[in-house]
Amino acid sequence: ALLFHFSVELFSKEFRAFSPYLLGLFSFMLVASALSFLGAKAARSRIFWLQQAMNCLVAIGFFTMNAKGWHGANVLLFFMTLSVPYLLIVLSCHERRPAPLPISRLREYPVFALSTVSAALFGLFLPVSLGFYGVLLVAWAMVGEQAWLLPFVIASVPVIAFAGIRIMFFHLESAPAKAEEGGGF
Repeated sequence: ALLFHFSVELFSKEFRAFSPYLLGLFSFMLVASALSFLGAKAARSRIFWLQQAMNCLVAIGFFTMNAKGWHGANVLLFFMTLSVPYLLIVLSCHERRPAPLPISRLREYPVFALSTVSAALFGLFLPVSLGFYGVLLVAWAMVGEQAWLLPFVIASVPVIAFAGIRIMFFHLESAPAKAEEGGGF
């Protein structure tokens, strides 16, 4: 708690003066990353853009230069270390399936179903997750001085959540083509 309270005062005046420009830059980058996450086709590129969006949220939290933003940024960093590798594993399992499982057959694979649902819930920033708490603190930290950038952050979060649901339950690309037997490389 002492680190969050006194760390903001340790920065120089020049850094504090440049902070609004960095907030603007990372707010626009958050929107671009969220839209790229929505349009990504492969698991690796999906995770890359999700991680970029989360990094932008962390940077926004740090550059708000207040304790709430810093606390939210640290919570989001912790959330990223848990959720991003987990999402990558689940998305890789989904990509390896040639066709999505129908809902009626999903109960035959309880671990697969549970991992899919829990990964989708992580991606939604639901109130039960640390991600929601971190995003809430980062947004709340922007309410005071940098409120004009707040709509960019608030608009990006539902895009990220929708992209998380979309990639979990709908295949965005066709199944990979299998090489013909006896022909070519």
